[in-house]
Amino acid sequence: EDGEATNENGEIDYKKSSGFAQHVKKKGDDANAPVSNFAKTKSIRQQREYLPVFSVREELLNVIRENTCVVIVGETGSGKTTQLTQYLMEEGYGELGLIGCTQPRRVAAMSVAKRVSEEVAAGVEEKGQKLTKK
Repeated sequence: EDGEATNENGEIDYKKSSGFAQHVKKKGDDANAPVSNFAKTKSIRQQREYLPVFSVREELLNVIRENTCVVIVGETGSGKTTQLTQYLMEEGYGELGLIGCTQPRRVAAMSVAKRVSEEVAAGVEEKGQKLTKK
């Protein structure tokens, strides 16, 4: 069967063969452990400040305040997705409505949401506040 999942008719079931659930599931206690030396040696705050978008934070927020529609373009890994949503939240835009961030695939959306929630939690803890789950 070449490792493909098939249904009762012998047809390939691409949902089962995609392996989505297997690579999203936690793999033991170290599932949330840092994977790179940089992540192992730097705090989350330091990692956020290292991203290119951090150096233009205030400029970006000013452009967003002054315009009704803004398109932000940047290199992969520059912090557009994870940081911009947090900048908007920190500036109070979340009080006016939802802050949305779209992703082309569910896996990407889940990993972005996980990373942002970890960064927000770390920021709250760094300030000595308690984070309550809803």
